[in-house]
This record gives sequence, C-alpha cells and structure tokens, in this order.
Amino acid sequence: MAYHLSRNLKHTLVSSLLFIGITPVAQATNYTWLGGNGNWNDANWNVSGFPNAVSSNVFIDGGNLLNSAVNLNINASVGALNITAGDALSILDGRSLTLNGGISTNTGTMSLNSLGLYSNVYTLLSLAGDTTLAGSGATVLTNSPYNYIASSNATLRTLTIGNGYTVEGGGNLGINPYVNSTISYLKVVNQGTVKANTSSGLSINVSDSGGTGFDNSAGQIQVANGSSLSLDGGTISGGSIQGTGNSRLSGNGAYKDLTLQGGFKIISGNALYTGVTFNDANTFSNGVIARIAGTITNTGTMSLNASSTYTGFY
Repeated sequence: MAYHLSRNLKHTLVSSLLFIGITPVAQATNYTWLGGNGNWNDANWNVSGFPNAVSSNVFIDGGNLLNSAVNLNINASVGALNITAGDALSILDGRSLTLNGGISTNTGTMSLNSLGLYSNVYTLLSLAGDTTLAGSGATVLTNSPYNYIASSNATLRTLTIGNGYTVEGGGNLGINPYVNSTISYLKVVNQGTVKANTSSGLSINVSDSGGTGFDNSAGQIQVANGSSLSLDGGTISGGSIQGTGNSRLSGNGAYKDLTLQGGFKIISGNALYTGVTFNDANTFSNGVIARIAGTITNTGTMSLNASSTYTGFY
C-alpha cells in the first residue's frame, strides 16, 4: 500500500509541476571520450549521441591511457569541460564552444583554430555564465585576429584564469563579434598567465562596469618578441606586463598600478597610465599620446619620437 501511495504521489507532483508550467530539472549527463583521435560528433562517447546541452558534462578523455585529440567540428554547448594531461580539444575554424559557467578543468590543451581566411568567419569560446579555467593546462589561440573569447550575449560575465593556467596566442579577449564589435561584456580575473605570442598580436577589450575590467593583481601578462598587446578598452590593473625583445603595446585603454617590465615600443593610441612603474627602455612612437595620472615611476629611459607626447594630469 505504501509503495502504491508513494508512486501515486510522485505522479501527482510531476503532473502538478507540468500543469503550472514548471518542468523537473534535467539531470546532468557525463560524456566521456573513449580515447584516440576523432570529431566531436563521432560515436566515440561512453553514452549514445554527443554532448550539446547545458546538462552535458564533458571528459576528454577521463584519464584513458590512450591520448586523445578531439576536433570540435560543430557548434556545441556544454556544462563542465574537463581535459586531462596529454589530451587536446581543438575548436575548428568557424566553430564555437559555449561554456555554461562553473569550473572547467584542463591539464591538457584547448585550442581555438581560426585560419584567418575570411573576415566574417569567427572561431569562438563563448561564456554563458561566470567561468573559471582551472588546472595546469592552456587555452591556445592560433595566429589569427578571428579567434575570440567572450560573453555569449550582452550580459556581463567574469572569466577567471586560475593559478597555473595559461591563455596564449593571437586574437581577441573580450569581444563577441556576433553581439557587438566594439563593446565588451567580459571581465577577467587573471591568476595565471596571459601571453601575446603570435605576430597577429592579442587584443584585450574588457568592461570596467562595476570595477576594473582586467584584474591582474595575482597574475602576469607576457608579450613575446615580435608580438603585440592592444588594450582596446577597459582597464588592466595590478601585477606586471613583461616584454621580451621587440614587444609592442597599443590601444586606448588604461593601465593602473602595475609594472611594465622589459621595455616596450608603444606604437599607437592614447592610453591612460595611473600609478605605473616603467622599467627598462620604453619608446613612444609617432602620434602616441600618453595620458598620465597619479605617480609615475621610471627606473629606465623613456623616449619620445617626433610627435609623440605626454599629457596630463587626469
């Protein structure tokens, strides 16, 4: 009797939820790649089909001894993403992967592989919730301006780059070209390392809504020899930006309470520098306007070429 009563109550509860427009919460499904190389929509998961839902938790490849390289050959949306050491996920040219918030752990490699062949074909890591990239792995962007990491829509999201994690390469951090080509809806908390290390350079455009857009106080930004960092919007605050050899800076954003280390050629823009320490040799190229505020510390040399100027205070 108790069994039938319990079953009837459960049936009545579900029916009542449906009647008032509330559906039961979908249970998460764990998708584990079975090992080896292949495409996302191959029949190589531990359950039928392939992951493409908020409730899909993805494991590549769950510690399988056979290393895996998975190509995201379709647009997909997932819950948590986990990539283990020796394994790789490649977001192919023109494809997008949406992470629906929470912690994604990567001790392998996730890459955005824009080929840069067409100006309206974008490769996108899209964030539909506040997201943490954790682990000792890396997100690698190929040498193309058409790689993007951004909020999935016109909703402010926060990306936390965890301690030991690396985001590197070329492209854009902050802008979603499908939403707005100039306005960012992304904030970044960098506790790891961000590297501009391709000839196409890395563009950062973050939102200062509610506070500093890029909190670098517990992390580091590196600009490799021959590469450039363009701060196109928002503020980078704290920590250091490390240059190596012929490293370049550009853009119209703001640098606050940080150290420029290693020497830079500042090639364009009218950035605002507040409480910045300039180490080593820094050169301001023709047409650059350096706006300064607060205390600026110079432990090296600053060179102004032709029409470059300092203005301020702001």
